[in-house]
Amino acid sequence: MELLKEIRRYTAYLPCAVCSVVLANCDLRLLSDEPGLATIEAVCLHCESHFLFQVQYVENFPRPPRIEPIPDPNAPVIESDEILDVHSILKDFSGSLTELIKKR
Repeated sequence: MELLKEIRRYTAYLPCAVCSVVLANCDLRLLSDEPGLATIEAVCLHCESHFLFQVQYVENFPRPPRIEPIPDPNAPVIESDEILDVHSILKDFSGSLTELIKKR
């Protein structure tokens, strides 16, 4: 069901209220679906706690188009040596970003 697929996208970032494990793979069950309002049960797979929640939604709401970044053809290419240089600078550094910028 499309609604449960959308709900799963949001539960992927929510922690369980009991055990704090992210509900990314929780069991979801649609208990009722009236126009614009759905009642859903979620079960944490880690601690088996059950949660009920309601979701208000607008049917056929237009989604904004996805905007892909346009790569700059004139941007310099980052070489692997440069990445290794940054790694060697940062591995022993233990200060703030401001101190790091002043250092360079």
